[in-house]
Amino acid sequence: MNFFAKTLKQLRIEKDLTQKELSQKLDVTEAAVALWEQQRREPSFNTLIKLSKVLDVSVGQLLGTEDLY
Repeated sequence: MNFFAKTLKQLRIEKDLTQKELSQKLDVTEAAVALWEQQRREPSFNTLIKLSKVLDVSVGQLLGTEDLY
């Protein structure tokens, strides 16, 4: 599993969000979130920004270019 997929799932669980709840906050399908976590698709740049805000981390932290903690 790549860094983004693993980090996304970890942060979603830490925030006590289901895939459905996260998808609703991002205005994407639940399937999209599942595919990101399975490393089968990648979110758009705009969605990455939304993800970082919802999960309270930077885009760099989501992508692994900055330390997560």
